[in-house]
Amino acid sequence: MRRHGLLGYRASRIVQNAGKRITGLLLAMLLVAAVCYMLFGKDSSVGVFAEHSPAIRGVDTEEDVYSVTVLLDGVSESDLRLLLEAFAGYGIKATFFVDAAWASTHNEFCVSLAADHALALLVNTDFSRFSRAEVMNYVAVLNDKFMTATGVYPKYVRYVGNGEGYLPAVLSSYGQYYISAEATMTNTAVQVRAGAILEVVPCGDDTLFALAGTAATAVANSLSPVPLSELLYPAGSEVNANGYQYK
Repeated sequence: MRRHGLLGYRASRIVQNAGKRITGLLLAMLLVAAVCYMLFGKDSSVGVFAEHSPAIRGVDTEEDVYSVTVLLDGVSESDLRLLLEAFAGYGIKATFFVDAAWASTHNEFCVSLAADHALALLVNTDFSRFSRAEVMNYVAVLNDKFMTATGVYPKYVRYVGNGEGYLPAVLSSYGQYYISAEATMTNTAVQVRAGAILEVVPCGDDTLFALAGTAATAVANSLSPVPLSELLYPAGSEVNANGYQYK
């Protein structure tokens, strides 16, 4: 009887200890969940974001066309005026990506720029820890600031930050295009292909020489520059894994 009593006692202790371990594990899981909720919001979890298409780098087309965008970040107005003269000579109607703050401090220049080219929104905020609702509010504020400064709704958005998070999905819900580029040109000529978006990052006189070489190569390949609005398919069109829109 004593032996059976001892075995029953040991079994009871094992069950109690196992119960404590399970309880401790559940508490730890609840704590992690609570921390994730506070950091990332109730509509997201660590590293998990809504499904979305890649940023648009071009379109799938049989037409011999391409489009030019310009990334304005710390560029002087004098350098831009030289670039605009070059664009006029090559028949390029570009889309200029500027952030809302730059547009506010260069209001008159942006208005004159929009007369012949398109203005679009440049964003570099890290959204990796924003909830979807927070991204929606943030983008709404940026859109308002941009419109106040330029009088134009930012139909196209270029993201250059380190954590896009819910941004692509939010832009889609706002009817805005999430834009990238097939090729980037700074101080060296590049070759573009049909349907591609070419991004120009101004860096002084070298950019003008690079543009001359790039434009000459495009002409030799029978490619013509068109505004981004003429290149892209309607917002919401499918985008393949390579970032190309298709019908």
